[in-house]
Amino acid sequence: MFSEPFPELVIRRLLGAPPGEDLAEVARFKLGHPADDLLSELVREIPPAEAVRYATLLLYAGHVTTTTAIDKGVVLLDTHPAQRAAVWADPARVPGAVEEILRFPVHPPRRGRPRRATAAFAVGDHRVEAGGLVLLSAVAANLDGTVFPAALEFEVRRDATGHLAFGHGPYHCLGAPLARLELQAVFTALPRLLPGPPPRRTGRRAAAARRHRAHGVRGAARDLGNGQACAAASSSRSAAANFGALRCGARCAPGTSTNGSPSSSARIFAGW
Repeated sequence: MFSEPFPELVIRRLLGAPPGEDLAEVARFKLGHPADDLLSELVREIPPAEAVRYATLLLYAGHVTTTTAIDKGVVLLDTHPAQRAAVWADPARVPGAVEEILRFPVHPPRRGRPRRATAAFAVGDHRVEAGGLVLLSAVAANLDGTVFPAALEFEVRRDATGHLAFGHGPYHCLGAPLARLELQAVFTALPRLLPGPPPRRTGRRAAAARRHRAHGVRGAARDLGNGQACAAASSSRSAAANFGALRCGARCAPGTSTNGSPSSSARIFAGW
């Protein structure tokens, strides 16, 4: 209810695609009416159909993963009252809490990515020869006690930088700066929206309380999206610029109809 709309609003503002609008239709409009957004830059550099594929990938990758991280953070803070209280009491702890939320797993390591060792090395008492098959787990790495003392404890006061939630090296997530910005915006706003755990209710009172609470959170998500999405998208320009060789910055007047007045599509997209 809260986690789902906000990341999509941010990505859509970055793309220049209003909520609910079909990306293919928006891409066709951007061909004749470019604006200062990523989709306008995409259709200028590559065919519209290909631009839509990239935009769809960005929308999905930047939406689902951040939504999951928000849900995970809410659950962790809800199930660790002392940690929640520390974050609620001091907004300066939010950036560190976000890193700990990203680091901390919600389930034990189950599987890894298969790789071949390029050189022989040892892990504890085990030796892996060059060319040997290994399974690498970022979740297990984030529980390395030599890097994160008491790694199995969720602790928002720790220095959790250096985790591998976004990968590493050439495979580091392109959207990491935007994801961090969104998560920090959400967990800065949550203390105002949810100042404390709701009282336990049962039966019809519980259902009514949930509906009331959900309505308030949905409205807050819209407000947060409208107020923060523009800032988040603007601050993520540098990350978007690294998407291939594209750079955000094209500016052009909104489209007009044949009689010289702004067309309906131009009013919709330019307003967004």
